[in-house]
Amino acid sequence: MWTALGTSFALGLLATVAVNRANWQDLRVWCAFAVGGGVFFAVQFVARPLGVLLAYLAGGEGLSSWLVVAVGVVFAEVFKLTAAMALHQLYRGPRPEGGGLGAAVGAGFGAWSEAVILRSAFQVAQLGLPGGVSVGAVLAASMARLLGAAGSTGLATRLATSGRTLAGLGLAAAAQLVLDPGVRVVAPSPRWTVALTALVGVGLFAAVWVSGRRAEEGRCR
Repeated sequence: MWTALGTSFALGLLATVAVNRANWQDLRVWCAFAVGGGVFFAVQFVARPLGVLLAYLAGGEGLSSWLVVAVGVVFAEVFKLTAAMALHQLYRGPRPEGGGLGAAVGAGFGAWSEAVILRSAFQVAQLGLPGGVSVGAVLAASMARLLGAAGSTGLATRLATSGRTLAGLGLAAAAQLVLDPGVRVVAPSPRWTVALTALVGVGLFAAVWVSGRRAEEGRCR
């Protein structure tokens, strides 16, 4: 458990520092990271009642797994974006900017969610079962998903602070659905799953990183 927590939190901290490189020592950035972790637990607390409500609205009939996953993802992204926007309003000012705060919230959320996944992966690895996915592949996919969580929430917050809240929410939800389960559905093998997850996750993180750098350059001019 502690190995999984340490690994995922190290990745989350590095992602937060990378996006907020100009003001990573600002306490408000780390407050956003902590809030992201709180959002994770809040989402877990209401996920089961949400599933029960969906089943009730469906009249007891079987629901599409994709529909359940999509609703859960949108629900989580609403929580993350709301938290990031609330912090941005509370800390209104040139530092830290909205995209950086959003990325910190996403990284904090991802640190806890990936800790759960890594814990299970490490437990399976200890069993030494033949044919299992390597720990290295699991770590690579976990890192990519965490980067994707930071990137998607950061981009969504940047759009929301520019008056395009629905566009930001749609982008974040679509990105998370592509990362999981979208990639697993289209990938022909576990290796392709890891490769595509890395491509999407790193791409999202690079997008928020580049946009943040451009914003910094714009303020300096």
